[in-house]
Amino acid sequence: MMNEPTTPPEASPTVAAHAARTLSTRKIILLSIAGVLVVALVATLLVFRPWEARSEEARPAPTVSVTPTATPTPFATPADQPLVALATDLPISDTFAGWRTRTTSPAVSLLATDEAHGGDYALRIKSSAGSGAIAAQYEHPVELEAGRPYTVSMWVKSIGTANGAVEVRPSTGWEPALKIPGGTYDWREVSVPIVPAGAGSVRLVVQGQVDGLLIDDITITADDGAAAFLSNGGFEANSADLAITTPSLLLPQFSSVSFTTRRAPDGWMSWALSSEDEEVARGDVLFAGTEAAISFPKVPHGYYTLSVSAHIGGKVIERSASVGIVPEVPAEQRGQASRFGVHLHDLTTPERTGNMIDQLAVMGFGHVRADTVWSSAEPKPGQYAFPTQFTDNMNRLAQNGLTALQVPVYSNKNYDGGVTPSSPAGLAAYGAFTRTVLQQFPQVGSDVEVYNEFDHFYNTGACGKAPECYIAMLDAVNGAVDPAVPGATIVGPSLSGMGFKWDWLQDFFAQGGLDRLDVVTAHPYTQPLAAPTMGEDIERLRSMMRDANGGQEKPIWITEMGWATMDDWVSDEEQAKYLVQVTAAALGHGAERMYWYEAADQRSDPVQGEVNMGLFRSDIGVLPGGNEPKPAAVAQVTLAARLGGMDSASVDDIGSGIESYVFTGPGTSSRVLWAPDPEKPRKIVVTSRNAITVTDIYGGETTKRPKDGKITLTLTDTPVYLDADVEVEASGK
Repeated sequence: MMNEPTTPPEASPTVAAHAARTLSTRKIILLSIAGVLVVALVATLLVFRPWEARSEEARPAPTVSVTPTATPTPFATPADQPLVALATDLPISDTFAGWRTRTTSPAVSLLATDEAHGGDYALRIKSSAGSGAIAAQYEHPVELEAGRPYTVSMWVKSIGTANGAVEVRPSTGWEPALKIPGGTYDWREVSVPIVPAGAGSVRLVVQGQVDGLLIDDITITADDGAAAFLSNGGFEANSADLAITTPSLLLPQFSSVSFTTRRAPDGWMSWALSSEDEEVARGDVLFAGTEAAISFPKVPHGYYTLSVSAHIGGKVIERSASVGIVPEVPAEQRGQASRFGVHLHDLTTPERTGNMIDQLAVMGFGHVRADTVWSSAEPKPGQYAFPTQFTDNMNRLAQNGLTALQVPVYSNKNYDGGVTPSSPAGLAAYGAFTRTVLQQFPQVGSDVEVYNEFDHFYNTGACGKAPECYIAMLDAVNGAVDPAVPGATIVGPSLSGMGFKWDWLQDFFAQGGLDRLDVVTAHPYTQPLAAPTMGEDIERLRSMMRDANGGQEKPIWITEMGWATMDDWVSDEEQAKYLVQVTAAALGHGAERMYWYEAADQRSDPVQGEVNMGLFRSDIGVLPGGNEPKPAAVAQVTLAARLGGMDSASVDDIGSGIESYVFTGPGTSSRVLWAPDPEKPRKIVVTSRNAITVTDIYGGETTKRPKDGKITLTLTDTPVYLDADVEVEASGK
């Protein structure tokens, strides 16, 4: 049987009435609270007015959620290895800082050995070459005073050396030669007196059978006992124990540096990367056999020192090198469109030179100035034979999309008695040589600078250094080049520093010099001082050209400019800031190209200025095939990354004692500023509603936030970069 549905009972009236009263009370309370909140909100809006612009500082910092990272596995320090001696019976050669290879042979090896007379290392020569012909030459440049007596001394030890197999040929020529005694004997000192004709070298010449010859502690002493400077006469700086195989130490972020050793396998190494102020990264790595690699975490762009302590074969090897962590220069800003150039001499090995050319391209350089030595390329009249290294360099430039500014220098023994040509025959020969250079290497363009610093001591010609003598040389070059190399760019006069030679230029222009040139060049050195008048000097040169040339200008290239880094002269940091100052000023006032002198220091010498002007240091033992940057190299990359592909837009008159240049390009702009007087910093005010980024010359970035729409910055003589879309004015304070 089915049950009928039950009707629920009606609610009690008492309960219903109570519920209704309770609901009405809640509504009143809620409405009251809502009213209070509305009043509070309106008051808040009236006081703080969020619809008006507010500074970044007033905004609360966002909450950052940190994801925990796994705890790294601690490095297990390996046990010490037994002492292992360097192998000396290998068909390879080590590299030694300061020593330059002139001639090589697979029959000759030059290795570091632990069997030293003094210090930790000596040089060990082994040769299977036949007697009589030169198989290998190895030299160390040295600065000597012409006509002054010196004595070249060294310690030698022989384990079977043929008579006459090894000679030492000091000074600037081939004589006198010190023949290392043949036979087998223990350490002994040998020496030879010399009277040099000038700066020269110590040259080791191998021309015979050597089972093992050890050389150590080479010295050159003047007649008064003063020692000439040899940076590595004891062969202590070498690549045997630890060498960096990375070709350059200018690196993008997240890079690695590779090492090798030939002492023993399976060692380990601790390392640290430090700026001037702090350590930014450190770690430990194991060698896999004889190879190891350090991988850097992300560190800010900047200039650093990498220090390593390697435990290999029972020895602890301490080494350090400079490293630049640099921004990338976009591919479209490199190559022939670039406004940046640099002078390049051959480095200590062909490998270093080739790696340098590769590096220059990545740095944003588009043009390389190269001496084309007439005396070596035309051994007989009309017969040309360019050195293999020069040809290889030209091909390497072309592979990297770089042009060459050829500089035919200086004289040839076949003409005018071996001095600078000035006779009709000598000038015609110089013109023919210049034409041949451009025809021989079309892959690197057809830019040529006629002679180098014609007004300087390089010019030994009978005509002299006057403008009319240079005009005669230009006529010879134009007559030879114009019909044969259409479109060639003839540039000059590249007068020597210091500063611009205004009187010489005025006479040159008045005599029609501009009619003979496509580009006007200069070498306006000011070292050891900065170049505060570069901008106004460029403007003066442009005005002089207009006055002499019917109102028309010629392009301006600064084909040499630089500073030598030496004690009591210019520091590494000063060189870097001067590079940025002078380049920004020259390009900002209308120069078309700026060539830095030069790519790398020619050698390590604390007192010879011209050999210390590079963006990179001279070779160091730990970096046999690569190149170690100075701060200026890092500054150049940052400059190219910030200004590459841009044209000068304005020279800002912000206020007394402030230099400011704006450069613009497709969809981008940049401003570079500094206060030229190092004793008088200047304050500027940047108007911005948003935070701005201040970039230093090494690429390091600092964020500055406005207060009431203003940001105050203090400028020094070290330039900084800002985006150009902000308003800048001098501070009234």
